[in-house]
Amino acid sequence: FVIRISYYPDTASMPNFGFEKNDDDKQEEVKKDGITYWITENFDVLRVTWKDGNCLYSTLGMISRDEMDQVVNSFYGG
Repeated sequence: FVIRISYYPDTASMPNFGFEKNDDDKQEEVKKDGITYWITENFDVLRVTWKDGNCLYSTLGMISRDEMDQVVNSFYGG
């Protein structure tokens, strides 16, 4: 399991990010509390990536969607 948080001096400095995913899977986009989360899966590795302020967050691991939701919500006190 990996959690990566990258800080940038301003939002213009943030890179566009791509995702590796299975050919038959589509990227899922979830919006909650003004934040867009991109959810992908590649070889049973679930990844959630999002931007908030000047930070770019990415979590990935071989865990269930429910477990990943708990991890992401924990960033915001959930």
